[in-house]
Order: sequence, then structure tokens, then C-alpha cells
Amino acid sequence: MAARWSRDDDALLERLYGDGEPVRLIAERLHRSEDAIVARRRALGIAGRDRGWSSSRDALVVAAARAGLPASVVAASLRMPADRVRRRRARLVGSRPAARRYDATEDAAIADALGTGGDLDALAERLGRSPEALRLRARALGVYAAPRRRRWTPVEDDALRAGYRDGCSCRQIAERMGGGRTPTAVAARARKLGLSTYGRCWSADEDERLRNLLRTGMTLDAVALTLVRSPEAVRQRARKLSLVVPQATTPPMRRGGERWTAHEDELLRSNATAAPIVLAAVLGRSDGAVRARMRSLSLVAQRQRSPHYPIPRPRELSPGELALLSRELVGDPEPAAARMLAVARRLRRPPAAIREHLLSVRQLDGTSFGEARAQR
Repeated sequence: MAARWSRDDDALLERLYGDGEPVRLIAERLHRSEDAIVARRRALGIAGRDRGWSSSRDALVVAAARAGLPASVVAASLRMPADRVRRRRARLVGSRPAARRYDATEDAAIADALGTGGDLDALAERLGRSPEALRLRARALGVYAAPRRRRWTPVEDDALRAGYRDGCSCRQIAERMGGGRTPTAVAARARKLGLSTYGRCWSADEDERLRNLLRTGMTLDAVALTLVRSPEAVRQRARKLSLVVPQATTPPMRRGGERWTAHEDELLRSNATAAPIVLAAVLGRSDGAVRARMRSLSLVAQRQRSPHYPIPRPRELSPGELALLSRELVGDPEPAAARMLAVARRLRRPPAAIREHLLSVRQLDGTSFGEARAQR
């Protein structure tokens, strides 16, 4: 049974929390769990921390609330979620008054603007409402329908896959496709195609595979290809696990400490939006060295973050493809054959590979799928 909170404990909690100490360290000092610290802080009425808020941002939120601007507009300006802006606004100025009802005159003006192709933004300003609010009202009136999303074509999928193989960012891929797709749409489609292998946490199994691969004397590039990760990710993980980091063999690296030439700097400046690993292959340097040089040349802000590296398609199912199967098929106890075939076509994998993976998962967790095909 947990020990009761004493007055000294409460005083120490209030002082440490007020000093900005992390909850984890406070929990260690008081020999309690982090959940217990948070619950006690709330019970004592100690206000939570609002990270990222400054006096200037608070003033902007207050001014926007008084001017009647929606939270979405403020959120876009501050580059943060709209819900976070709403919570901060409620704390600073209280809840917003209920939106006023639309009258017949406003409804007629909205219908007329949409029917004749008028300027909806100008109408919104004249009515003291946001354009998003007018579109919602028009949808409720039945005079506006959001444009349907265009289906992805095989040609677009090929262009997306080629962009991922080349290490382009989502914005660059969208530009390659003629601007008909947004970077967000590109990222979402890549996830549906099983191409998203970036930003993965290292699991215990992957750490063990990394140890075994390094014991065999494989090069850094070969290990990265086997684990479907970038050389820099493998290098950093090996250092964290106190493992010997192998040298990359392709491309041949320059000797450490070799000065950067004016020609190399100019190449970085003219290709500031390219992925560092692509530039590393051209310059014969490591991707870590390219990143460091781009930081020193103040080129990091210009570089668009690429969600992937130019990693060849592995023979086995990639981590992105496995994640896709987990989302769309593994949770279904009896996936239909047509659905498995559709996923296999989207991934451009043999249906047998999809079926074998699902059967192996069923045998491990003991669920159905034809009792794992009658235990094979």
C-alpha cells in the first residue's frame, strides 16, 4: 500500500514543480510513481505547465479572442494544434460565447455567393464570420458539397515510389507529380503503400539483430540495408549500445578532418533541399559530416525534412509493409481473400507472402484465420 502524503512531501512537490523540475525527477526524489506525482499535483490545485507559451503568444491569443478570430487561424500563425490554442484561450479569457444563429438574410447571401461564384472570404468578413463557418453553414443548407478526393492512379503510385527510392522529400515528390497532390497527401499515400519506414523506435529484437550483424563483420551500409534503416541511424544506435561502429564502404569516405572545399560548399548551397544521404553519396563523405557542414553553413532551415532514405526495396516484407498489414489485416480474425489480394496488389507483393505472414502471426497469438489454416 502506498505511503500517505505528508505536509513535507506536499511542500517539496510544490517547490520542485514550481522550480520547473521534470516530473520524473520529482518522482525519484519522493520515491513515488510519475502518475502519483501528477495526481497529487492536481489534488493540491497546483496549475499544470503550459510549455511553449510566452507573454507575446498569450497577448496574441487574447487579442484574437477579442477580435472574434477562430482558433484555427491563431493555430496556423503559431504553428500548433488548434485544440491547444482553444485550451489556452479558455484559461486566459474564459469560454467563448455561443455562436450567434444565422438569419434568413445571411443564408440567402451564402447561397447566392456559392451559386454565382462570389468571393466567400469577402462575404465572411462582411458578416463577421470565418470562411470555414460559412462553408459549414452552406453544407447544412445543402448548397455546398466538398470536392471529392481524387483516387490515386498507378502512374502516381509509380512516381511516389520513385521519389522514395531517390530520397526526395514529400514536397519534392508532390512537385514532381505536377502539383496535383499536396505533401500531406503524398505522405498519407506512402503509408498506404507500406513505404513509411522512418521514425521507428528500436525494439529489443532489432538491437539483438544489430549486435549479431556487427559480430559478423558486415559493413555499415550492409547492416543498414538489412535492417532497413539509414547508416546514420545504425551508427547512432551502435554507439548508444556501446558497440563498435563499422566503417561505411560505399561511397569511399574521405579521411576524417579533411577540409571542405569551396566547390563542395557551393554544391551544398545549390542543393540545400536534398536529403543529406544523397549529398553524401555525391561528395564521398558521411551523411553525419554533411549534416554538420549544412548546420555550419546555416542551410538546415532551407532543407525540407525527408521522411525516408533511398533504401532499396528488400526481398522480405519491409517494416513499413509489416506495419500496414498490422493495421489493415492482422486485427481481422478472418480476413477476406479479396481484401488480402487487394493489399497484395497495392504493395506489389505476391499474395502468398501476405498469406504466409498472416498465418505466422495467427500461430503466435493463437487466434483464428482458419485456425491458422488447420495449423498448416
